[in-house]
Amino acid sequence: MTVRSVIIHYHLFKNAGTSIDHILKTHFAKRWTELEQEDEQPRPVEVLTYLRQQSQIQAISSHTAQLPVPIHPDIAFFPIVFVRHPLDRIASAYSFERKQGRHEGVALCIDP
Repeated sequence: MTVRSVIIHYHLFKNAGTSIDHILKTHFAKRWTELEQEDEQPRPVEVLTYLRQQSQIQAISSHTAQLPVPIHPDIAFFPIVFVRHPLDRIASAYSFERKQGRHEGVALCIDP
């Protein structure tokens, strides 16, 4: 039996994940998908169930999927997780939210 390879990108908010999503989507096209749930974070078993039902998927990105990486004897998972410096992440999140028009009047001060 052939082992299926799946890249799983854990896209943490404001950790440079949009570029990775774009690369995966461009390269894998219909073999790439996003897995997002608004009310719950998909646990590893739910990610595995989804991927077993969608056998064409070779790369997946998710803002909400929980670690650890699923384990299955027929699927080799290759996780991608970026962790940005906390102060850079806060500044990026603040800038992003401000551009979205949220949190008017909130100030952020960070000493370099």
